[in-house]
Amino acid sequence: MEQCSSAPFYACFLGDFSLYYGGAQIWGKRSYQKKYVQILMALLKGGKRGVSRQELLAIVWNKEEESRRGRNNLNQHLYYLRKFLSALNLPRGKYVVRERYKYYFTLDYQIQSDTEHLDQVLEKLRNASDSSKACLLREFCRSYTGDFLPELRQAVWAEESRAYYHRQYFSCLRRLCRILEEQKEYDELLKLCTSAARIYPYDQWQLVQLRCLTAMKRYEEAFTLYERTISCFERNFGIHVEEKAAADCWSNLKLTSNGAGALIRIQDELREKTREEGAYFCSVLSFGDLYRIVTRMKERRKIEPFLLVCTLGGNETEEAEEEWIEKLRCFLQENLRRGDVYARYSKRQFLVLLAEAKEAPEIEKRLLDKWQAVNSAGTMKYVLTVRRLEEKNARKP
Repeated sequence: MEQCSSAPFYACFLGDFSLYYGGAQIWGKRSYQKKYVQILMALLKGGKRGVSRQELLAIVWNKEEESRRGRNNLNQHLYYLRKFLSALNLPRGKYVVRERYKYYFTLDYQIQSDTEHLDQVLEKLRNASDSSKACLLREFCRSYTGDFLPELRQAVWAEESRAYYHRQYFSCLRRLCRILEEQKEYDELLKLCTSAARIYPYDQWQLVQLRCLTAMKRYEEAFTLYERTISCFERNFGIHVEEKAAADCWSNLKLTSNGAGALIRIQDELREKTREEGAYFCSVLSFGDLYRIVTRMKERRKIEPFLLVCTLGGNETEEAEEEWIEKLRCFLQENLRRGDVYARYSKRQFLVLLAEAKEAPEIEKRLLDKWQAVNSAGTMKYVLTVRRLEEKNARKP
């Protein structure tokens, strides 16, 4: 982000760390794990308030008590920091200054930051009149560009600030959402929640986006967003978001689909856009609906559907595990028929619905045999459970 402050030094902590002097970036993305770099960030965050020795010790020394070894450790990292700053071509002045019981980045120049701006907005909000609150809430939400120092997930000092600004952002955004919905300002509300969903894609801000798109009668965009969101949640977590917003979209689309071309339009919306070979992949929500429908059909027709549970087991890293999950998904897609349906049920499980599969034992054997060829090293154990629909006893290999 570009620094727009008139202050000689401006620090950005939200989303990613960067440091500006006179409007020009002088330090950007690097490794933040070094302790002297974290001390620099803490001093910049402290600004004119300064940072106590105890706070700096907490960064470099993971002990509750201050010891001689801890003090020496801090002094060593302060030396590294001063040496590091001398190579940055900073303006002339004193840096990493100690005055009484506080440390400062500098006392020679003014320092501002994006988090300081948020603090100022929050202070104004506490004493604001009802008429000015909406404007301040807008300013806070638009100024919040991401987590506080997201690269420092293991640093306790950074986690406290990260949790604080995250909590304040959600509080301000929810308050602003209520105001904008009451005023029917859906376009602005959509932009704010789109930004929130980009920063926090798993906090279901997409539901507010869907409500906005539905209210503005932008149904096709709502359908696209819903399908993309469902796919993202199930691919990463095997969970789903609420369906109410999507149901509202369908209801409103139905009301507008009148006239001679209504049936053709509805068919176009429902049918597959392209013909793909192999089994049909759907969300776990849709799979549950299909399961219940097929169960009802079984009561009236002589069909023999089967339910398969495909599970992966093995000790792999998270990155390798996702790679194997994708291999299993492609494996099922390629080795099942077009009339079969499958969905990701949990992190390591897929459900498969075989339509009228009287040859289920043969399919079971074929899948297990072919998986051995995929898993030639034998690192990921594959367990397949086959169960006839609505029967109590399962058969396991």
